[in-house]
Amino acid sequence: MVDVDSQHFRVTAQCGVLLLGASVLGLALFGNWMDALLMAAFLLVAGGLVYAPRRLPALFGMLLVLALLVNGAAWIWDLYDTIPGYDESAHFFTTFAVTLPLGFVTYRSVQVHFRDHRPLFFITIASFGISLGVVWEVLEFIFQKDLLNPVSDMIMDGLGAAAAGLAAAWLPGLAPPDHGPARPNRSRTEVWQ
Repeated sequence: MVDVDSQHFRVTAQCGVLLLGASVLGLALFGNWMDALLMAAFLLVAGGLVYAPRRLPALFGMLLVLALLVNGAAWIWDLYDTIPGYDESAHFFTTFAVTLPLGFVTYRSVQVHFRDHRPLFFITIASFGISLGVVWEVLEFIFQKDLLNPVSDMIMDGLGAAAAGLAAAWLPGLAPPDHGPARPNRSRTEVWQ
């Protein structure tokens, strides 16, 4: 069973925040003020995820901080265009890292009802992630006006969302609990009376 609030995940997230802080400092020292400002915004988001009152389990904070690092580094050092496959890999990981915690938080209250229907829970979380990816790609298309990139990005977003759905539905510690009745045992006549 995965301990979603493990201290290891929390420490990894805190190290990610330190890396973001170091990159802000380094960029500022070299006079790259716009890049430093962007990374500072990422640092504020990451710091809020890691050091705010614990609303998210540590695993989710770590995933989101790593996604910020992956995308912040790519933006600053133009890794999307210089390293083949980086853009696609970043889309896969970012969609996974965003879908898993947001899907978990969004559907936590009804998760027990999916216990006997894990494929349906997988489809629910994956559809949620695909929807997030589509919204992001529409925004990206508006600014980039490039049709080929959003198509390949949406494929990777879909795969990342599917991976998040699989983790949410079947990974111990995240999956719907296996104990207790999902619903009361009532006959059809009792339901209709």
